[in-house]
Amino acid sequence: MKAPIKDYSKLKTATYYVDMTNEDGILHADPRTVEVVINKLGTTFQTLTSGGDSSATDPRFPVNGFLHRAQSYKPLAHLLNKIIDAANQYVPQSPLSGLRFHPFGEEVKETYGSHKPLKPDLVGIIGELSTGTEEVAEDPAKKPSLSWEQIEVNVESKGSIRDVVRQSGTYARCCVLSNRRRFFSLGIGFHYEKVEAYVFSFHPAGLSSSHPLRLGTREGFNGLVSHIVGMLSFKDEAAYGLDPTRFQDIFCINNRYYENVRILHDRGTLVGRSTVVYSLQGMYTCGF
Repeated sequence: MKAPIKDYSKLKTATYYVDMTNEDGILHADPRTVEVVINKLGTTFQTLTSGGDSSATDPRFPVNGFLHRAQSYKPLAHLLNKIIDAANQYVPQSPLSGLRFHPFGEEVKETYGSHKPLKPDLVGIIGELSTGTEEVAEDPAKKPSLSWEQIEVNVESKGSIRDVVRQSGTYARCCVLSNRRRFFSLGIGFHYEKVEAYVFSFHPAGLSSSHPLRLGTREGFNGLVSHIVGMLSFKDEAAYGLDPTRFQDIFCINNRYYENVRILHDRGTLVGRSTVVYSLQGMYTCGF
């Protein structure tokens, strides 16, 4: 996977700890809303690391962390979705309304230069994991599949933050290449042994990461809640990092629509000048 590795070498010198939830951050949410959601979650924090079986209504992590990464997938999805459920009635409609997290671990359709299909541990998509269910019902050997364009937030769980960043960066590159409207790609990293979460924003300037959010502490738990509420609080597509001048292969430039005929050059990188050269054909004026 030559291209992703190149991107990671650049990320090593362009990784920054950033408070993305402050007033000027991309994941800023009204502090009053965050406080209301934390209160709505009730005893979720107190019971989170108290052991026992995890469920959608009662997320639980082992007191001393998980022994194996796969054991963390469902409990982590339970926690993220529990936060979303608590927040939904307090945040307005946004580009990420309907966001849900699902354990995945299956192959995503496109490869974008990798030698093998990629398998995110968890995916954050709009709605339920329904893609391909008709085919699966007819043939149990088939499994639901997703396109990178459908994945809004990639989630990776590992025992090394270095490995988390490398893998998350590879997924972010695929998300950006699948949807050229994206200016940045969101991810969540999870250190399953330490029960620490990281929230990532990958962009051409590098990687902006939250500080480690230790979910066994009140500060870390509240920090994760703040970041998730921020994801649900994007005011519009532009705030979510989507280019408002285009839709799929249609561009609006100087009040005129253009259709992408073909791509002349595509650098295909996540970090740096991600240059793409299009051959456009004029269609008609926008009329406004």
